[in-house]
Amino acid sequence: MPANNHLADGIYVNLDPVAGLGFGLGVSVLLNLGKGQMPSSVGSFGWGGAANTNFWIDPQEDLLGIIMLQFMPSGTYPVVPDFRIMTYAALVD
Repeated sequence: MPANNHLADGIYVNLDPVAGLGFGLGVSVLLNLGKGQMPSSVGSFGWGGAANTNFWIDPQEDLLGIIMLQFMPSGTYPVVPDFRIMTYAALVD
């Protein structure tokens, strides 16, 4: 499956500010919830692009998030992380 971690055992990626990620085929995959700094579930996957475009899929929550902004440099404003935080805060069990 493209959203499974395809890195060999013992190979991990430590990206700032997001740790606990593996990589599938074209997506990052959350492997360790304790190291992630944004709300999500283990197994969530997605990708961010230039100009603040981002998507993620959280199979455990049956949730898909897409945000498509057009400004550079990426990360100038916390719009993408704020969008994700507010999305999870709005979930009702």
